[in-house]
Amino acid sequence: SPNLVDIPKQWYQRRVRGNRLKGHNSAWPFLEPVKTEIAPDYYQYIKYPSDLKTIGEKLNQGYYKTKKMFIADVHRIFNNCRMYNDPNTEYYKYAGNLQKFFISELKEAGLYDD
Repeated sequence: SPNLVDIPKQWYQRRVRGNRLKGHNSAWPFLEPVKTEIAPDYYQYIKYPSDLKTIGEKLNQGYYKTKKMFIADVHRIFNNCRMYNDPNTEYYKYAGNLQKFFISELKEAGLYDD
């Protein structure tokens, strides 16, 4: 069976780089690190930032030793967003939408356990 570390990498390449996630209409705020010009105090509140570009780079560098680490980083994107943004903002809603989509994609790929 494929190595657990390879599965997220293959999945990422197909689903994220293959525009399935990046092309999702809720994905655009999460494609790259948050810019301080847009949110000057973001990094004062968010100590462990994450985004799709950074996750892709970490996958390529072999950073994730388990699929659990990978999935935790994916969820961190959305948790950070909800921590920083007010529930009535578009960003907050986008986080929920894309997280649901992410989970369904992970389940479909057999990567999601609960």
